[in-house]
Amino acid sequence: MKLGCNTWMYSSFPTWIPAYPIEYVIKKLAKIGYDGIELGAASPVAYPPYITKEDRKRISNLLRENNIEISSVLVCPGGGCGNNVASPIEAERKQAVQSYKDCIDLA
Repeated sequence: MKLGCNTWMYSSFPTWIPAYPIEYVIKKLAKIGYDGIELGAASPVAYPPYITKEDRKRISNLLRENNIEISSVLVCPGGGCGNNVASPIEAERKQAVQSYKDCIDLA
C-alpha cells in the first residue's frame, strides 16, 4: 500500500497564515515516508494561472530527486472565481470549465 498526503497540511488554507514553500513540503513529506503528494491546485503553490513552465519543471525535478510522486491534483476554488460548472451564469460556467482544464494540464 502506498501513502500520500495533501499539501494543504503545509499551506495557509483555510486561514491566512504563512504557507510553506513547495520545496520544503516535498522534502518534508518524502522524509516522513510518504510515497505521494496530493497537490492542492491553489494559490500560492500551484494555482495554474500563476505557475510557470519553469516552476513545473522545478517541482517535477524535486519530486524525482526525493523519490515521491504526485498521486492526485485537488482542484481548488481558492485563488480565483468559484468552480461552479452548474452556475446559471454562463461566464462563471466557462471559467469553471477552464479552471478544471488548467488543473488537468498541471497534472
